[in-house]
Amino acid sequence: MGSDPAGWLAIDSENGIVTAAQPLDRESAHAINSTYKAIILAIDNGSPNYATGTGTLILLLQDVNDNGPVPEPRSFDICNQQPEEQTLKIIDKDLPPNTHPFKAELMHGSGSNWTATVVLPGGCHLLWCWALQ
Repeated sequence: MGSDPAGWLAIDSENGIVTAAQPLDRESAHAINSTYKAIILAIDNGSPNYATGTGTLILLLQDVNDNGPVPEPRSFDICNQQPEEQTLKIIDKDLPPNTHPFKAELMHGSGSNWTATVVLPGGCHLLWCWALQ
């Protein structure tokens, strides 16, 4: 193997079959625009001199729904006397159709004090409904 930046591939030295040694990940820093590139080196048993060759293997990686949506920011401060609407951006590293539209749900009784409104394509507005005394 000449270059396998993520170490994802294995080559059988007898027959040249390339297989995945590890799971391939489209969202990895090693995949650019859903594409992974490896350089393959080959050498024969020629006599008196060996002959060599080089090839480029380009893998187009398909997306799977392997990342959940994450709100940003993860936390914020809010004034309980004059609460302002908070806008959360929803981040999902997957590609459509494994992304928006998103659904926002208030849990553990928080719906009694907050309202959540989803805004397209990937955000959520949160508003504190009652000022604390």
